[in-house]
Amino acid sequence: MEMIHTLAIATKHLKPGSVYQVLIGKRTATTLFYAYQHDIEGLFALLPTLDKAVWEKATANASIEEEIPDPFLWQLLSKRKGYIQPHEHQMHQLSYRLLFQVLANSGKEQHYVPMTHHVAVQQLVKYYLAHQQQAGVSILELKKILHLELVQVLEQLPSPALADALVSTLSGSGVNAWTPVQLIDALGLPKTMVRVLMTTLWDHFEWGVRTSDVSALQFFQYGVTQRFPAWNTSVARTKNLAQAGWTLEQIADKRHLKESTIADHFVELLLDDPAWLKLQLAEEMKQHPLPLNDHPPLQYRLYKEQFPNHPFWLYRYWQILAKKRGEQADV
Repeated sequence: MEMIHTLAIATKHLKPGSVYQVLIGKRTATTLFYAYQHDIEGLFALLPTLDKAVWEKATANASIEEEIPDPFLWQLLSKRKGYIQPHEHQMHQLSYRLLFQVLANSGKEQHYVPMTHHVAVQQLVKYYLAHQQQAGVSILELKKILHLELVQVLEQLPSPALADALVSTLSGSGVNAWTPVQLIDALGLPKTMVRVLMTTLWDHFEWGVRTSDVSALQFFQYGVTQRFPAWNTSVARTKNLAQAGWTLEQIADKRHLKESTIADHFVELLLDDPAWLKLQLAEEMKQHPLPLNDHPPLQYRLYKEQFPNHPFWLYRYWQILAKKRGEQADV
């Protein structure tokens, strides 16, 4: 209940029903966009079995004036990426861990067993190392570069214990592995964090890579996110057709799905990276130009009044673009 109380206080300015859909992980374009719009992506699928009555009671008792009772928990959840599919999340972790395992064992004569035999993960690491060598960076040089970059990223974690725990998962680190229970006890976190603590830790790590001056790690991260994206296989199929130049209507017809379903897929792709739909965006902007440098209308109703022939997903694109501009300005 301690976590629920913290979440109720931290989100008291938002609609309780919409936040509840985020917390249980209702994967719709509307819920995903709501989480993105209000900077609560870290709450997505955090409490998938949360009883609605329990949440309604917690939000009803949340005082407007009350301070967040556990600011560290809220800080920890701020970088969580709960919308990433669990399998893809695991692949992200394995990719980094295998890279550091290979580097830790390079130049040694003894044989070692790779921590994963997943073909896609192994190919990703091999490609990355080959690319670095083709660029004239030796394995020894790369080890030194990544060591310095890793230290830089770890320094951004909100607690030294989190840095120790992450390093302990890397082969050859020489640090005893932390269990989630040990880490929760060390940080004084609610026991309900056990299920998501390690994935949240890796989300902090990936956020640190994205926002730091660590070009070697960023290049590897780009490969990881391209190979193991956040969405499910249905959205992936839509993405592949969209990148081949198919329109929303053509994709819906080919896949025997509603156009609204494909529009939801488009919104999910746009939230991750608008570049996924650059062909569709270019075509839509020819037919339905928008003043993208201006702020979008606050309500969809106003958007339709001004642009009656423009599709809904283009409105979401405009909103996402405006928010990303704001984020870049803040930096």
